[in-house]
Amino acid sequence: MLPKIVVRIGTGFTHIGNRGVGSLTGSRIAGMAARVPIQHACCTREPYWRQFGFLTPSGRLTMSTYVDNLFVAGRSCHGVTCILDDVEVFLESHWGLAIKPSSRLVMAPRHAADTSVSDESKWPVVSTMRVLGHYLEYDGSTDFCFNTTVRQCWRAFFGNCTGRLSVKMPVPTRVALLAKAVVPILRFRWARWPFTASRGELLDGIQRRMLAIILRIRIEPDETPERFCRRRAREISALQRKCGYWSKMWAFAVVGWSEHLERPRNSSTWASRVAAVRTPGELAQRRATFGRPQTRIASGFIRRRWWESIDFAKETLNRD
Repeated sequence: MLPKIVVRIGTGFTHIGNRGVGSLTGSRIAGMAARVPIQHACCTREPYWRQFGFLTPSGRLTMSTYVDNLFVAGRSCHGVTCILDDVEVFLESHWGLAIKPSSRLVMAPRHAADTSVSDESKWPVVSTMRVLGHYLEYDGSTDFCFNTTVRQCWRAFFGNCTGRLSVKMPVPTRVALLAKAVVPILRFRWARWPFTASRGELLDGIQRRMLAIILRIRIEPDETPERFCRRRAREISALQRKCGYWSKMWAFAVVGWSEHLERPRNSSTWASRVAAVRTPGELAQRRATFGRPQTRIASGFIRRRWWESIDFAKETLNRD
């Protein structure tokens, strides 16, 4: 808890004392303390929330927490706001805490039959919601999250790999910097995106453009434009194969996340329970019994289902 720290400069050194690590640091102790009132509210009021919860094959989902962040799932928007109003009353009466206005958001599925809430001015209904750094959309799409992530990747790339001092670094160092500054932004979110071939090609194209900027390949004086383009493409492709294609990394992450949810020890998590709703076997049985459901009520691009994307990601990895 109180390690001995020695700073060496040349031949001299000095000791630094009273440096705390672990649970003594402010952020960790604050997070541990913030869980106390949240857990108190959940243990006390959860039986009342069950009547409004979202039904899954393994039970009802009511509230999930991360430190002092509250996330509620319910059968209707009205039920969700009833749970949130109840927990806010409990926290205010027992702990003197309240939910700040900027954190009051409700999202209903697209074309839901009932989107009414207890108080629209207090609980605005939105089509996109940020949840612990991820962006959820009311139609199950991941376009907004993907586009936001790509913009953040380009911002991190230009801020780290193309700076005044960065351009003086050797190419291997800048490529390593790309892996440290840009790829983690993708890894943070892409395991939740259903895998598709078109988006995988788009990610590989973004990777190629970034590597092209790092390589800074110039045309030779006696080289034709056609030969220069072919040579440039070969060098970029060779470096991309050495670094690893982002699409393959994404497919591996999607498959790994799916296997993580299928483990018995994770069966009680929200992600595992939600994935068990409307499984491929259930949908196939319903189609065989009742025919095509004819439930599509909106035109536009059809989003790939999660389980279909898992199979496609496994095929992509097995092909190579």
